[in-house]
Formats: sequence, C-alpha cells, structure tokens
Amino acid sequence: MAVGGDLDTLVSERGETGIDGLRDQARALAPVLGRDSELRRLDELLGAALTTGPVPSLHSERIRARAAGRPFDAARIAAFEALAADLVSRAPETLPAMQADESRRRLLPFYEAYFSNNIEGTEFTLDEAASIVFHRAVPTDRPADAHDILGTYEIVADRFEMRRTPGSAEELEDLLLARHATLMGGRPDELPGRFKERAQLLTAEVHPFTDGNGRLARVMMNAELETAGEVPITIHTVYRNNDLDALRGATHNRHYAALWAMLDFARRWTAQVDFSSRESTEVDLGRTNALRDSTEAEATGLRLLLPASGVRHWQPGVLFDKVEDHAGRPPSRPPPRRHDPD
Repeated sequence: MAVGGDLDTLVSERGETGIDGLRDQARALAPVLGRDSELRRLDELLGAALTTGPVPSLHSERIRARAAGRPFDAARIAAFEALAADLVSRAPETLPAMQADESRRRLLPFYEAYFSNNIEGTEFTLDEAASIVFHRAVPTDRPADAHDILGTYEIVADRFEMRRTPGSAEELEDLLLARHATLMGGRPDELPGRFKERAQLLTAEVHPFTDGNGRLARVMMNAELETAGEVPITIHTVYRNNDLDALRGATHNRHYAALWAMLDFARRWTAQVDFSSRESTEVDLGRTNALRDSTEAEATGLRLLLPASGVRHWQPGVLFDKVEDHAGRPPSRPPPRRHDPD
C-alpha cells in the first residue's frame, strides 16, 4: 500500500512530533472537505506507524514492521540490492595474500590502523603512532586520540579476530557492537559498543554509531578479505578524496564502477608495499605520495602511485615539504588537516 509506505517515510523524517502536527492539520481539514472516513483511516494508519494503536487489517509491509518495533529503510534496502546485483554481474577480482609474502606484511596492521584513523582526522606523526602502539606511550594531552589508533590496531593485528565473519544478521550486529566497543573504548561519550538511537545497519552507508563508522566499516571489509585469504585494503591520506568521491557516487547515483576501481587500486598498492620494516614501508610511502594531503595533492596534480611505478618519480625531498631524516625516511608527519568525525 503506497500510503502506508509514505507514512512510514514521514515518521522516519519528522518523528512523532511532526506526525502529530500532520494529524492536527488533517483533523482541521477533514470536516471542511467532507473526508471524515478518510480521517478515520489516516488515524488508524498513524496509530500503527507510531505504535500507539492497533495495526489495521490493510497496511504496508513497512507499517507492519514499524508497528512490530523493527522499522527498516526501504531506500537503503533498494540501494543495497542494487549494489549486490552489480557485484553479482562482475567477475571477482582476486589478489591472494601469498604465504611467501608473509614477512612483507609484518607491519601492515600498524599502518592500516594509522591510516584508517588519519583519514578521519586523528593525526599523529608515524613516530608518535609507533610509540603509542608498540610502547603504549599515550600522550597525556590526547589519550582518546591515542586509544583510537591503539583500539584499531588491537583488532586488525589479531589474526583470529580478523577471521571472524558473521553468518547471520544477529551475528553481524553482535560483531559490529563488539568491535566498536574496542575501537571507541577511549571515548565513553561516543557510546562505544552501542548503536545510535533509532539506528539501523549498515556502517558506512547508514552510520549506526555516533562516531567510528568509517573505521569500523574498513575493519569489517578487511576481515572478509582476510577470511578469504586475500590482500586487505588500505586507504591512505592522499587517497582520502578518491575514497569519499567513490562512496558518494555509489550512494547518490548508484555508480559503482568508480568504487570498485578505487578499491582495486588501493588493494594493489597494499600488495606491492614492503611492510617488513618501518624504513622500507616509509620509503614506499614517500615515493607513492601516500602521505600527501589529498586536497593539496589534487591541486598540484599529484596522485597515488603504485610502488613499482613510483620509483622513477620519487626523489628525496621533492615530494615533501621537509627533507628526509637521517634514516633515509620521508618525514613522518602528514600535512595538517581538519578533523571530520566518521
């Protein structure tokens, strides 16, 4: 029933107060227009939608779900169905995490945690982040920020945890809540391990938590890849705008090709970087522009390079505002950027 669906949308957008105002307007107009029977029907539907009255015999699936206390977002479901259909229509792109390359991925969890927080505005130098993760040296003036990185690292560095995937909707909710509690445990004001009021799933698209949605979405994505024996995906500082633009295109225009291309390139980058030591990793970060601010990079025509293609383009001190340090690494601190809660 279309009217039921429209009312459910109104309840979602306006809340109970807005719907009460709509009902008052209808009660004022119905006698003038001779629509008393329609008013009774509207009252019946609104009562079901607001769970203040019995569910009528004729009603939409959305009203029935709302009356049962399990409302759903029909627009988001349609978007997810379109996304799933597009995935099914494409041949899978595999990039196995080869056992022979295990040593090259030794520090990947650290950089995964670093970048996942950096692109959300939690900025530390690489040296500071390493002290937090490996030595538990938490800055006294930024304990919550430090916990964000540490909490992310504790999840992505745990091979058992990163091979846990949900087998049902209930397991998905439990896993989201548990991982969010670890990620945001240093920010009790952000309700770690609790959904927002009236929140439904899913993470990056629906933002069910007050903060940490983007970081959690990347953890969930890479857990699926880890379970399948595939190389994970790292979204780095210079790639932030590419990531956001691709997600917006998928959300607003159902244009998925750019999203798949963006993720595929990021995964190939991750597969090619030598994460065996900080020195080898940060040389690759420098020559591929990974630490550059995404907006500044766009303005100057720089882009993310694959390590193999970046070698001939990178020169010490050219792609950074500061010269290399004594260890031959590019400077650890990325350019400053405003904080955008995910």
